Amino acid sequence: MAGLTVTSLMPDQVFLDGTGVDVHEGIASGIGIFNGRYASGTVWIEHNMGREKSRFK
Repeated sequence: MAGLTVTSLMPDQVFLDGTGVDVHEGIASGIGIFNGRYASGTVWIEHNMGREKSRFK
Protein backbone atom coordinates (compact mmCIF):
# COMPACT_ATOMS: atom_id res chain seq x y z
CA MET A 1 0.00 0.00 0.00
CA ALA A 2 1.23 3.51 -0.80
CA GLY A 3 0.25 7.08 -0.01
CA LEU A 4 2.37 9.60 -1.89
CA THR A 5 2.22 13.37 -2.33
CA VAL A 6 3.78 14.72 -5.52
CA THR A 7 4.54 18.45 -5.76
CA SER A 8 5.59 20.10 -9.03
CA LEU A 9 8.87 22.00 -8.65
CA MET A 10 8.36 24.33 -11.61
CA PRO A 11 5.24 25.97 -13.06
CA ASP A 12 4.18 25.77 -16.71
CA GLN A 13 5.74 22.44 -17.64
CA VAL A 14 3.34 21.87 -20.56
CA PHE A 15 4.70 21.45 -24.07
CA LEU A 16 2.08 22.60 -26.56
CA ASP A 17 2.08 20.75 -29.87
CA GLY A 18 0.57 22.45 -32.91
CA THR A 19 -1.21 19.19 -33.84
CA GLY A 20 -3.20 19.33 -30.60
CA VAL A 21 -1.37 16.60 -28.66
CA ASP A 22 -0.18 18.58 -25.64
CA VAL A 23 2.19 16.91 -23.16
CA HIS A 24 2.78 17.79 -19.52
CA GLU A 25 6.37 16.88 -18.63
CA GLY A 26 8.31 18.04 -15.65
CA ILE A 27 10.15 17.56 -12.43
CA ALA A 28 8.57 17.18 -9.00
CA SER A 29 9.31 16.01 -5.48
CA GLY A 30 7.55 13.13 -3.81
CA ILE A 31 7.08 12.17 -0.15
CA GLY A 32 4.93 9.62 1.60
CA ILE A 33 4.61 6.02 2.73
CA PHE A 34 5.45 3.02 0.53
CA ASN A 35 5.14 -0.53 1.87
CA GLY A 36 4.83 0.88 5.38
CA ARG A 37 8.07 2.89 5.19
CA TYR A 38 8.78 6.58 4.70
CA ALA A 39 9.85 7.38 1.14
CA SER A 40 10.98 10.57 -0.59
CA GLY A 41 12.66 11.48 -3.83
CA THR A 42 12.58 13.13 -7.21
CA VAL A 43 9.65 12.45 -9.52
CA TRP A 44 9.43 12.72 -13.30
CA ILE A 45 5.94 13.62 -14.53
CA GLU A 46 4.84 12.75 -18.05
CA HIS A 47 1.23 12.96 -19.13
CA ASN A 48 0.08 12.86 -22.74
CA MET A 49 -2.99 15.05 -22.70
CA GLY A 50 -4.31 13.67 -25.99
CA ARG A 51 -6.38 15.89 -28.23
CA GLU A 52 -8.16 17.74 -25.46
CA LYS A 53 -7.29 21.37 -24.80
CA SER A 54 -4.61 21.86 -22.15
CA ARG A 55 -5.89 22.57 -18.62
CA PHE A 56 -2.44 23.73 -17.46
CA LYS A 57 -2.17 27.06 -19.30
